[in-house]
Amino acid sequence: MTITEIESKKGKLSIKRILAYYPIRYHFVAFILGCFFLSNFMIFQSTEEQIIKEMLNFFGFSSTLINGTFLVGDMMNPAKIFLSVYPQLLFITVFSTFALTIGRFKLINRIKFILYAFLYFITSAILQFFIIAFLLLLDIPTSELASTFKIFALFFVTILGALFMEYALFTHITFPTPTKIKPVIKRNYLKEYFYFILTIITAIPILYSYITFIGLDFKTPIPLLVQLHLWWNIYTILFFAIYVANLIYEIRLPSWLKFSKSSQSNYNPPSVTYLIPVYNEEMYIGGLIESIDKAASKYSGKVDIVLVNDGSTDNTAKVVSDAFSNLKYCTGQLISIPNSGKGFALKTGLQRVTGDIIFRTDGDSRMDENILSPMMHHFKDPQVGSVGGWTYGIAEKSLMQKIQCMMCASYFYTKRGQEIVDGIITQPGPSTCFRKEAIQISGGWIDNIFGEDGEITSRIARLGYRNVFEGRSIVYSEIPETLQGFINQRARWGVAYYHSRGRNLRHLRDNIMPRSFIFLWNLIGHALGLGKSVTWAFLFASITIGNIDLSLLEIPTLILAKMIAIHLLINSLWIILFAHRLNKVKRKKYVIFYPFLRWVNLILNVYAKPMLVEILLSWSHDWKEYNVEAFLALRKEVSKKIDPLYPEGEATKEIYRGRE
Repeated sequence: MTITEIESKKGKLSIKRILAYYPIRYHFVAFILGCFFLSNFMIFQSTEEQIIKEMLNFFGFSSTLINGTFLVGDMMNPAKIFLSVYPQLLFITVFSTFALTIGRFKLINRIKFILYAFLYFITSAILQFFIIAFLLLLDIPTSELASTFKIFALFFVTILGALFMEYALFTHITFPTPTKIKPVIKRNYLKEYFYFILTIITAIPILYSYITFIGLDFKTPIPLLVQLHLWWNIYTILFFAIYVANLIYEIRLPSWLKFSKSSQSNYNPPSVTYLIPVYNEEMYIGGLIESIDKAASKYSGKVDIVLVNDGSTDNTAKVVSDAFSNLKYCTGQLISIPNSGKGFALKTGLQRVTGDIIFRTDGDSRMDENILSPMMHHFKDPQVGSVGGWTYGIAEKSLMQKIQCMMCASYFYTKRGQEIVDGIITQPGPSTCFRKEAIQISGGWIDNIFGEDGEITSRIARLGYRNVFEGRSIVYSEIPETLQGFINQRARWGVAYYHSRGRNLRHLRDNIMPRSFIFLWNLIGHALGLGKSVTWAFLFASITIGNIDLSLLEIPTLILAKMIAIHLLINSLWIILFAHRLNKVKRKKYVIFYPFLRWVNLILNVYAKPMLVEILLSWSHDWKEYNVEAFLALRKEVSKKIDPLYPEGEATKEIYRGRE
């Protein structure tokens, strides 16, 4: 074989490897599809206009199409309506891209994804018909009809796309069977509903003011860049209602402070058992045990440790034994099992727990010495089922670790905002205390899923217990040092997302409470991230076919300036909040890394989420039923394609038999 032939073969192999790399394949196909859909934009728009016009006329509303202009209302002074077609094309692109790029995917499933895109388009037309009809029935002035419609249509068409996307994924990804749970604690949730409605009432004017301030002329088509800007920021702007939640938190008294003085004087600190599953943690576990002992010295109740060694292959067991021998203020017991996964380790350790409160943490964490008292006070309220602390990074050496410290500050406010409406979605694995009774009634941790922390959080809430966040209690936890390590971790958490949410999907219908809407919004936010994954391919496609003028002359200078001003205002407010929170751990200087947060989120949306979906859909092709074998196969997939450091597991079917 000549050198030329060898180089040619290498080139072919290289191209094959590139095409086999899913993120590249995903975005290339999204770009091609974006070019196709945008080139036929007028066909989509005219088709939708015709559908809506026929529906309006059928129900007695005046509407017509004149030279491609859609007019509704009083024909003497009609309103020009411009439909929200761009968001629809974005989601249609996502559906079609998955249909064409997923590896192991049956033809029937590819066809279904295309059908989902078609149904979404038709449903969006029907939805926009209802919005127009509703506004006409309200007799909205013609001068305001177009702008009001555009705001509602942009929001609801986007949300509809997210719901269709989540439905398509959850009907094709294999996940544990959803559970039906009957509440054991009767609550009226009036206070939580009040806070929830107050948050929504605050969010709507923020969104409306944002669009009004920009000063868009809804009587003419909005440039694509501006529409994408609005679309990108809908979730962010609505998330700004979290400021209201945190304001409420600052001015209200914790429930445990509202008890009478007599009940305060009779208060006996509950006994606490630390439950710790570990796998190859010889570097960190000694420090964790020492930090627990220090925390126990500051707490007046009894403290003990149950540590489950989940088949570690290093010196974890010896380090634990040595550390236990040096305990002064608490006691410890070590349980060793074959490697079976964190859920099974927790389930095993639960049988040995003696404390009233179970503090579930990870082997690579450290306890703040004053952590226990603030958390334990919440358990004076018998309705409290779990209390989560604030998790912050231990190491802060690399740029990626400093960025994650900023993310820890962001999570602090997210948890507070969720707590106000009793809507905490996931209590953090390293820093959560559970009422032992609540854990036992719920059935304990599940041993053959990813995301056991989020799953049990939902189950306890569905029983009627409150999940609480205590920001004064800090757990320092190990965080990835590199960008690749961070992506691997978040992709693994992505598997946990589908398992914990999938197993609690009945939460949306069986136990309706304010938390149900936060649960639904969490699903919507995940799907919006997938929508954002194709926006860059969409933009490049728009530039390629000439839909966007690179000089930005298609956007009025004043509007562009206002868009920049809005960004500066939003980010300035976040920087102030993050600096305030980081100052509590004497890390205020890390606020300079705030700009990197958008960069990291972009990578997760563009790279990690599509790759994760491809892995799960391909794995689901081979496993239509979720069982022990499917779980073990998924562990191998995660270890092979997501996180090489994640153990495949040496557990056999016999270990899990009877424990599903």
